[in-house]
Amino acid sequence: VNLAPAELSQNFDEKARRENVQLWKHTPKPFKGYTVTYKGKVKAQAPIRDLFIVNQEGGSAKVGFRDANGHRYALDFPVKFFVRSGVDPKADVPVRQKFDFEKLKFFIENQLDLLDPAMMNERTLYEVEFASTDGRSRFTVYPETELSQGMGMTPHPSRKIYPHRDIYVHVTGFYEQPKAKWNLLADDLRLRVGQDTTVGDYVLRVRSVKQVERQFSGTDFIARMHVEVTYGDRVFSTHPMLVFDQQNRLPVLVDSYIDTLNLRCAFVTALPDEDRVVLRLLQKQQQPDYIVVNAIAKPWINLLWLGTFVMAFGFIAAIVRRVGERKGVESRTPEA
Repeated sequence: VNLAPAELSQNFDEKARRENVQLWKHTPKPFKGYTVTYKGKVKAQAPIRDLFIVNQEGGSAKVGFRDANGHRYALDFPVKFFVRSGVDPKADVPVRQKFDFEKLKFFIENQLDLLDPAMMNERTLYEVEFASTDGRSRFTVYPETELSQGMGMTPHPSRKIYPHRDIYVHVTGFYEQPKAKWNLLADDLRLRVGQDTTVGDYVLRVRSVKQVERQFSGTDFIARMHVEVTYGDRVFSTHPMLVFDQQNRLPVLVDSYIDTLNLRCAFVTALPDEDRVVLRLLQKQQQPDYIVVNAIAKPWINLLWLGTFVMAFGFIAAIVRRVGERKGVESRTPEA
């Protein structure tokens, strides 16, 4: 299956190098009748629901939730920034009674790409697309890995079912990305609405600044900015926010993130006397991302399953018949 086995490291033996393929993110690769593309890890999708406290340690709490696809994720948050209005953060009450879950939900949904929460139970789903070379079929599978201290990595295959065969896809290896640092591109950009400014390879323009209608208890107001970032011939839109919190007496920055550019935009403050807003721009270095996959086609596997079900049905039918015959014989036997 592997058309270039030499690209895999010596951690794989010769047989494994022939049967596994290294896929770089967004780089199509031939795969014996298919062109295969690794699209990246499956990330949380808004809206989120079912927020709950997983555990608490010191001044932070781990909060779990389900995303739009029903997957469970978790993030750590400082308790003091999401305490309900009028509740003492130091009060000796369960943390679930302190948290303003509505405010926390708003914060998470508007920063999902930036926060990039991890799945619970050390699970990771990968999106892999198959396109047949004859152009007749295209499908996407989501193989999974699970990490544990005792067993290491455990792959869980994803499959595509056809009437005449099934295709099973396993992730047998992946690149463990180190935590990237944010590099400051611009710290004090003072811009008016409609004004352009150039930062490195990017051209920024503030399109608008509006107040968000949705309010929370203990919050003065929420301002949302619309920023356009031009890179080459492409234009990206992003929406950082600024939340003024009465209880903490501090503005809370809700940064926005452009995944394609690895660019982070922060709405630092507003300067009404100057009719300007202040922006901060950060960027992190592009990290390599690849997985190693093993794909197995099992022809006519459904016939095997069908045969299994037929045998099971016949076995149950035989037991029912035998029990019925025995009861019939006992009912005809005269009593002594």
